[in-house]
Amino acid sequence: IVKGNHDAANRITSGLSLPSNTHVFGHDQPESVPVANLPVPVFVHGQSFKPGPVTDNLAAGYPSAIVGALNIGILHTSLAGAPLHDPYAPCRLEDLTTKGYDYWALGHVHKGEVLSDEPWIVYPGNLQGRHARETGPKGCVLATVTDGRVASVETLDLSVVCWQAVGLDLSAAEEEAQLLESLRRGLAEAMTGAEGRPVAVRLRLHGTTKLHDLIEGRPKRLLQTVLELAGEIASGDLWVEKIVNETRPKTGGQELPGDTVTDFFPMVDEVARGPAPLREALRDELASLRAKLPEELKELETFRLAEDSEAMNVALSKVKARLRARLSGEDGI
Repeated sequence: IVKGNHDAANRITSGLSLPSNTHVFGHDQPESVPVANLPVPVFVHGQSFKPGPVTDNLAAGYPSAIVGALNIGILHTSLAGAPLHDPYAPCRLEDLTTKGYDYWALGHVHKGEVLSDEPWIVYPGNLQGRHARETGPKGCVLATVTDGRVASVETLDLSVVCWQAVGLDLSAAEEEAQLLESLRRGLAEAMTGAEGRPVAVRLRLHGTTKLHDLIEGRPKRLLQTVLELAGEIASGDLWVEKIVNETRPKTGGQELPGDTVTDFFPMVDEVARGPAPLREALRDELASLRAKLPEELKELETFRLAEDSEAMNVALSKVKARLRARLSGEDGI
């Protein structure tokens, strides 16, 4: 075990009673630990984090491979940088490939990814998706060794609950019955591949549609309908985490009355065409708040607006559509 940024400073994990065959690497310097009773010599190299943010390149201090043995490196690192992950123990891919190890098992990034197969450098990801942005299968990677060499790797799905994100394009929907059919199809799609596991789904509705006002104006009714459909499709095993409405109304190209309104929307359009200054302002405004939040809250969609142009454009379009309906009286207010 190498400790990462969470468990290094956690009193609970530090006080756990571990099995006698467990080795926890120290944080002062890298160690090389032999694994006994195997057909070939095997050494595992690793170094834990010390409490507090680790910004040093730990990989640079790892020892060279031991000749005649299978060498495995385990390291908690963001490598050269990973979106939505703090830059802990940063290093370059070349720092790993030049050590001569046969396999690198990496932690910190929650999305599984094979970065190299010569040598193998693998992020297995986390064992269980924690929220709606960690979707799909989650688990571990099983490496098969033949004649002292890593012959193959296989991803094993070990998650208990599967998170899914389903997008539904409602551009062609003109009647409520078509909306219901799209919702039913999307929920059934979320269950595909779950292999009997419970599923938590986030539905994202998008497209320019006549049903926009119905969706936007009656969210409780929409939610109740979706919950009823979920119960029909998979009783008790399908949880609707959120319904995100990104649809846009069909306005027919009509201008809204009033100089204030007609002047306002071109300003919104101008910001949408060049959102960089707004993103920079948001980033500065939200930076201090984000630093104080626990890890799971740092990934709220609000913070994505400062980094993601597409998310910013969607948010601006949604605000514009809602203001247009409200200012023109189309929403009945």
